[in-house]
Amino acid sequence: MSILIIGASGYIGSNLYRILSGQCNISGTYCIRHFIPLSSNDSVIHLDIRDSIEVDRVILSLSPKIIYYFSFSQKDIFGTTVVGIKNVIAAVEKASIRSKIVFLSTDNVFDGRKGMYTENDNPSPINNYGQAKYEAEKLVLNAGGQVVRTSLVYGFSPLDCRTEKLIWELNHLEKTSPYFIDEFRCPIIVDDLCNALIEIPQIQGLQTIHVAGHERYSRHEFARMIARAFCMNEEKIAFSSSNIINRPKDVSLDLSLAKKLLQTRLKTFEQALSFRRFDFHVDREKCSSFKLKYARNDN
Repeated sequence: MSILIIGASGYIGSNLYRILSGQCNISGTYCIRHFIPLSSNDSVIHLDIRDSIEVDRVILSLSPKIIYYFSFSQKDIFGTTVVGIKNVIAAVEKASIRSKIVFLSTDNVFDGRKGMYTENDNPSPINNYGQAKYEAEKLVLNAGGQVVRTSLVYGFSPLDCRTEKLIWELNHLEKTSPYFIDEFRCPIIVDDLCNALIEIPQIQGLQTIHVAGHERYSRHEFARMIARAFCMNEEKIAFSSSNIINRPKDVSLDLSLAKKLLQTRLKTFEQALSFRRFDFHVDREKCSSFKLKYARNDN
């Protein structure tokens, strides 16, 4: 089976690429090689997803059966989300191939007024990020694709950028950047998300599914849990209210459908720690040299 991962140098994309490598004919695209470089031997292609001519060329040359769409940039939210997915859908139609598109969306498509959202709840985004994702969702579903909504994604091998930044701040600052005490989400370890993403295209008739952790935490509470896991001083973690910016309060996700359909068992945070115990560690040297090269990504 031929699989294409659009956004394979990002955190989720690179982890999925690693898992699938050797199991199928897999290719990936990147625009910027992020903090997880891919090997020079890997089948990766530079692609600006906003360039329709280049997208046409890549889709036609690879004719993938499954296309995972992870491309996203804070610098051009609409372009990398809505324009990009439009280009992919159009390219598939032009190439006259049967490709299943799996689009990674977000809990931020909801307004955060009630929490524990199901797939049947109507999205009502209140920020540009959620709005762009929702617009892309509609395009994908109209094209017969699948939408996977997730939450905060973390991991230990390698560290996700949020965890890495938190560790650096705990090592170097008297107080960290503030974490919201009144924004609630369902963090998921990247391993579980990737395993679920592998299953989802094989589920006939599935359109939208929520895949996240089944524990609801505030951003501040989860940061403190990460600090404790690394045996670091959680009292150094600053907090604030999300009232200062336009963000949904409670976008926790109901996972009833995922639990019913998926073989992947979504872990609690403690289970995730236990599962990764053999390669879960702090690279002190790396943390000491780590610069604040990643802007705070609260999506």
